[in-house]
Amino acid sequence: MCSSDLPLLFRGMGGGKFADVTAQSGASFVVPIVGRGLAVADLDGDGRPDLVVTEGGGPARIFRNVTDSKNRAVVLTLRCPGKNRLAIGARVTSTVGSRSRIDEVSGGDGYLSASERSICVGLGTAAKLDKVVVRWPDGQTAEAKDLPPGRYVWIEGGSPGTADAPRPGVPR
Repeated sequence: MCSSDLPLLFRGMGGGKFADVTAQSGASFVVPIVGRGLAVADLDGDGRPDLVVTEGGGPARIFRNVTDSKNRAVVLTLRCPGKNRLAIGARVTSTVGSRSRIDEVSGGDGYLSASERSICVGLGTAAKLDKVVVRWPDGQTAEAKDLPPGRYVWIEGGSPGTADAPRPGVPR
């Protein structure tokens, strides 16, 4: 028999620090669950990652991100020609001002769940994503500059440039 626990939620504060925001996060966080999987995706197309938690012996729970924030983001969707269509293993270096971060497209990241393959790059209050460099699984690179916030950007391996990507739920 598995024991149930209260869900926890932490907010990244920057500099490797996190704050426990469970108490402010609503009624769903006061009900103990037997959590088994976590998937992250922008379910409603607002540029903020939402959460889906699977529960052993129970229903999946959706936690919509409804934070009231002036922070903005650019969401990147990568696609490769050929057999690795989802660009698994691609590394993305994003630069905003003097700060850079590296993300990698993963083929799997959880137990009994799978997250969206898009990469959400938080900009804070910056006016744009200054630079994105994609290192494709085959070693080639692609670069995009000056991407405005609030966009879904599609970067296709083997072809230069970017295009607006569909919002979640809209097939391409």
